[in-house]
Amino acid sequence: QAETGLPAGVYYTEPPLAAQGKVAVVFPGQGSQFPHMVRELAIEFPAVRQVFERAEQCVALTLERPLCRYIFPTTAFTDEERASQVEALKATEVAQPALAAANAAMWKLLQHLGLHADMVAGHSFGELVALYAAGSIHEGTLFQLARERGQAMVHARLRQPDLGHMLAVSGDSPAVELALAGLSDVWISNHNSPRQTTISGTASGLQRAK
Repeated sequence: QAETGLPAGVYYTEPPLAAQGKVAVVFPGQGSQFPHMVRELAIEFPAVRQVFERAEQCVALTLERPLCRYIFPTTAFTDEERASQVEALKATEVAQPALAAANAAMWKLLQHLGLHADMVAGHSFGELVALYAAGSIHEGTLFQLARERGQAMVHARLRQPDLGHMLAVSGDSPAVELALAGLSDVWISNHNSPRQTTISGTASGLQRAK
């Protein structure tokens, strides 16, 4: 049954959906970030807050201000201020370390609550967090990879401004592929879900694709 007050697409049921089965955890990628994400949990659980603090230390020399100032900005009183906070967090060099911190913090909390996952996976950037959750890399390595990956993408774009862009499209991949027929500088880059596909290409190509 749908739980009142939860975001669309989030459901809760008291009886198990299956008597037997395995638990999988999927970590989201870039684009899922938003100001004040998991703020209440960071306030209530020291273990969650400490993950953000460690991530902030890792990227301290690469950002204009502390990472947590982007994730947990001061109260916004106007639509313009709120939009500015969203845009600041959206910047690649900020968004990727922020998502690494938020995902790692949530994983730490799930472990603290006794959850055992049989398998982990990640969508796009979330794959790095899945590697951390699986024990393949350490937490510090995750933050370093997020920092370097974000910086590399920024530097590449500075050298070649039209290096590439991405756009999420509502539609399955066959329909999107058909719509892109004849556009040589636009292609499918991610199969997000049966109802959403990501396309990539040059800025001019994506503009024509719209």
